[in-house]
Amino acid sequence: MDQPTVLIISDDVDFSRRITARWQMERTVPAFTLLSGDLWPRFAVDNFDIAIVGELRREVLSVVLEPLHSTGQPIFCVCQDQNTAQLVRERWPRTSVLRRHENWLDLLVVAACEAVHRSRAKRVPVPRNWPAPVSTGKPLSAATCSKCATV
Repeated sequence: MDQPTVLIISDDVDFSRRITARWQMERTVPAFTLLSGDLWPRFAVDNFDIAIVGELRREVLSVVLEPLHSTGQPIFCVCQDQNTAQLVRERWPRTSVLRRHENWLDLLVVAACEAVHRSRAKRVPVPRNWPAPVSTGKPLSAATCSKCATV
C-alpha cells in the first residue's frame, strides 16, 4: 500500500515544521507536501489524503480553502482568532476548525491521523486475510492516534 500524503499549506515555516515534527511521534508517518499560501494556486496538488491549513493571511483563505473544499478530502484549519474560525465554519462547513490553545498540536495530529485512516479505508478495500485489530485492554493516550498506537 502506498504511503498517505498530508498537504500542509501555511505561510509560517515553523507551523509546518511543528506539525511534521509532532507527527514523527506516531508509529505511522505520512509523506508531507508543504506549500505557502501564495504557491498553492500555482502548484495545486490533487493527490493528498488530508489537508492542514494554518497561519495564512485572511485574504488568502478563500484562494486556499475553496479548491480544497471541493476535493471532498478532509481539511483541518488552525485559526488564531474567533472571527477567522467563524468565517471558516460558515463558508467551508466540511472543514474541521481548531483554535490555537495549549494542546492544539496534539489534537490536530491525532484528529488528522484518524482522518487519514478513515479516508484511506473508504478507498482501499481491506484484504480478507487482513488481521483483525488487537485490543490491549488499556485506554489509549489522548495524544496518540488509535490506529497508529503500538500494541
